Amino acid sequence: PLNSELSYEDINNILDQAKEIGVHAFTLTGGEPLVHHRFLDIVKAIYDRDMFIFELNTNGLLITQNMLDEFKKIGCTPLIKISFPC
Repeated sequence: PLNSELSYEDINNILDQAKEIGVHAFTLTGGEPLVHHRFLDIVKAIYDRDMFIFELNTNGLLITQNMLDEFKKIGCTPLIKISFPC
């Protein structure tokens, strides 16, 4: 992991704090959020807390059919913005 990457435990702590203060929605961005080795676990953790992902900003390279299928199972339907160089 990168030194600047949040651990899964840190992310869960942040999600708990966010829920406690009334946060309901997230925009996931980066760098590239899909490179986190526990990305789908993070998505599930958000939805397990009755919160949701409003928007996902990505370069699209790591989106797979499996990931989209998991999103569907979770009920995750974010606006997905794919960036690309012009």
